[in-house]
Amino acid sequence: MKSYFEGKIKIYLIGAVLLAVAAAFFLLSRPAKVDYIDAKAKDYARTLLSTGRVALEETAEIRAKVSGTLTEIKKSEGERISSGEVLAVLDSSERQLELAKAQSDLALARAGYENLINSDYPLAAKDYEKASLEYSAAYDAHERVKSLYEMGGISKQELDNSKSRLDILAAELEKARIRIGALSDGGSLRKEKLSQVQRSTSDIAQLRRQIEDYTLATPIEGTIIDAQAENGEFAQAGQLLFTVGNTQSNYVSIRIDEQDLGLLKVGQEAVISPKAYPEKRINGRLEYISPSVESETGTVEIRIKPLEEDETLIRDLTVDADIKIGEYKAVIALPSEYVISDGGRSYAFVYRSGKAIKTEIQMSKDSSQGEFIVEKGIAQGDKVLIPKGLRDGQRVSLGRQVD
Repeated sequence: MKSYFEGKIKIYLIGAVLLAVAAAFFLLSRPAKVDYIDAKAKDYARTLLSTGRVALEETAEIRAKVSGTLTEIKKSEGERISSGEVLAVLDSSERQLELAKAQSDLALARAGYENLINSDYPLAAKDYEKASLEYSAAYDAHERVKSLYEMGGISKQELDNSKSRLDILAAELEKARIRIGALSDGGSLRKEKLSQVQRSTSDIAQLRRQIEDYTLATPIEGTIIDAQAENGEFAQAGQLLFTVGNTQSNYVSIRIDEQDLGLLKVGQEAVISPKAYPEKRINGRLEYISPSVESETGTVEIRIKPLEEDETLIRDLTVDADIKIGEYKAVIALPSEYVISDGGRSYAFVYRSGKAIKTEIQMSKDSSQGEFIVEKGIAQGDKVLIPKGLRDGQRVSLGRQVD
């Protein structure tokens, strides 16, 4: 009885092993499912890949115009500012004292000038009028004395006394005339007083202009892209303290090989991709081609203008730029992951009659999308397999179609 059961168990075990082997054989012999793409002809952009840096069309360097200690820093790096906005202030206390003295001098000069106009001149005019009347009366009296002397009516001494009085009044009249002339418009005393006012006014204007130099303001609207000023620091005249740039007026500066010059023309479309953010695609346009070649490097500067604002395009950022220089018409393009290299040649796996066939292809790379333009080896409608883990002639079945 025992032998009978042992025999049964052996039969069951052998059957289970055979089933497992059969199942494994079935599973292993099943063709692998492989994702694929349909090869389709389409129009495709032809581009020139280049690398450059972001530059700004409008920048301003704010330097200290005079030497002095920085007493106030109003703005810092990265801040957005308006044209004319104050960034920092230098100590101008000495110039302020000079200005206060000049203002005091101006007040005294104006007081002196106004006193001349309102007091000295009117008094001098009265003195002149009085002297003129007295001289006129003395002259008439002297003429009568002369007539009496000629008729023998008075003595020589009386004539001389009359003449002396007339001479004194004549001198006083001349003195009054000279003074009124000096105090009149255009006279020497009025000119002197007016000159003192003008000189003090000029000194004040000059000092105010000098004091303005102690205030550092930006001449343009933009962003502070560099700030070197520190509160309490002594700045020398000419020292660079701030750099301001209009980040909305940026462009990409590129130097291309002169051999590529014939491929380019102003107005061509471009796609900008920052090295730091390779997933970004920013539309641009070629707006400038230098009219000269740099002899040492054999390169030509071109500029690409972004057509949309992007905060990542900061000054000196390295970027790639794909410039559209033409178009491929009705060609097949393969993503780079579907292409393999072997012995210096390029291949793709094509699905044919249930097998993965390693097919040699001829191609060129289109840099704008990272895809390969197939010139020979793949036909429209071919199903191109993802090559990972495949071998030539391997049995496969079609898996998911990739868009």
